[in-house]
Amino acid sequence: MSMREIRLDIEIKAPISMVWGILIDFNRYPEWNPYLRQVDGEAEEGRDLDLVVKIPRKPKKKLKTSITLVRPNAFLSWIGKFHSSLFFEAEHSFELKPSEGGNTWLIQREHFGGLILPFIWRDLAKNTQRGFETMNLALKIRAESMNAHGE
Repeated sequence: MSMREIRLDIEIKAPISMVWGILIDFNRYPEWNPYLRQVDGEAEEGRDLDLVVKIPRKPKKKLKTSITLVRPNAFLSWIGKFHSSLFFEAEHSFELKPSEGGNTWLIQREHFGGLILPFIWRDLAKNTQRGFETMNLALKIRAESMNAHGE
């Protein structure tokens, strides 16, 4: 079974703890996040999350996922399946790394697998890439604005 990955990095001029705080504050996603419009649940390993994903020029999609790993100020991931892992699976992660001047590198990625992947990959890759771009930029703007205002 083949696996594919979408990865997008961005440097954010704010400390890791601030970026992490924004990432795990799921209740506030509707205020700033154009891609993950809603996330219901808690950032704790083993917990289920209900997501509402919005890709530009596409209808919203509701997804059920489960948090697989939480490393405060470093890593957050969840996994979602469609019917079963064999049919379709996607693991989404956020990795935070320090960069110069107390700033943060955000690495957002998603690993995809499953039998239907070859049939949906082209659209899925394009839409996921677009979603990551909009979310990363929105997160950068929010964190840098908060950092500039000392929040």
